[in-house]
Amino acid sequence: MPDVDVAIALPYAPAPVFAALTDPERLPLWHPTHESWPAGPPEDLAVGREFVQRTRFMGRSNDVAWTVTAHEAPAMLALEGDAGLGVKLVSTYRLHPVADGTSLQVHARVSGAPRAMQVAMRRKARGLAADTGAGLSALLAADEPGAPAPGLRPSARPRPTVAGARPGWQRALGLASQLVDVAIAPAVRRVGRPPRRLAHDVSAVASAGARGARPARVWRTVRRAAAALRAH
Repeated sequence: MPDVDVAIALPYAPAPVFAALTDPERLPLWHPTHESWPAGPPEDLAVGREFVQRTRFMGRSNDVAWTVTAHEAPAMLALEGDAGLGVKLVSTYRLHPVADGTSLQVHARVSGAPRAMQVAMRRKARGLAADTGAGLSALLAADEPGAPAPGLRPSARPRPTVAGARPGWQRALGLASQLVDVAIAPAVRRVGRPPRRLAHDVSAVASAGARGARPARVWRTVRRAAAALRAH
């Protein structure tokens, strides 16, 4: 499978972004395919650390045995994974400081996978990147004093962006990011993790935009998520 490279712009300095990336306790809050830790979370993500992560992709759960191969704060994190049946994974995160925050370069490689999985990975790469950016934004926003209370209202915070996204998809990412700022971030602050329904709706917003859904449909998804938080 050809390598997949996606750039995500985040309005935070590299140090806090890297801290969120490398904190095993917070990884489930931003990793788009994470499902559970079969043997418990790793102690840290130092070079040489080995751990097993249960992921969910294309509706199926699968255990991946990861090994951390590079940890260079606050610039790079790299891992190699074995998903069984000859499927090998490589994930690399590179952080570059920019004028308005951090450019997070996500590199992924899958080898030995069935062709259907390879095609799906290529199609879903930008959606997974959107979920990564939204999850990291939620964590970092929750760490800031005076994070906005639940409710839908515009935010002055710059939105995470994904290089090369179509305009409609980029709009959906902006809506998903607003949902993070005004809904999921306060939930993280109060209960330690976002309600599963809200996390699902962030993905739904981005997916709707990727499919070219009309703005009204995307907004309905956002409003449903906000209502779910108020009922939580």
